[in-house]
Amino acid sequence: SAICRHFVSEERLLHMKKTLGERGVPIQIVCGTEDLLVRLVNSYRLRKILECPLVTIADCGHMMHIQDAYEFNKALEAHFEKAHTSNTTHPGHRAAL
Repeated sequence: SAICRHFVSEERLLHMKKTLGERGVPIQIVCGTEDLLVRLVNSYRLRKILECPLVTIADCGHMMHIQDAYEFNKALEAHFEKAHTSNTTHPGHRAAL
């Protein structure tokens, strides 16, 4: 629903937080400081509800993955590395066969 409307209810966000948390899937929000579709204040709201890290990419809009691919990828790589490290010790983690 967020993809179509850029809106997810707080109830749905809390459900996602719980479900992903139970599976050991960490959440991170990445946003551009100049995004006109998703205002920065909404990203801070999401961070508060989801209790997750927020990475802002300066001078970028909604297309931050194109406008500053280096910073965007750096944020994702750090998140994936942290997720990988924490998931190897998470009780719900299934080792690859």
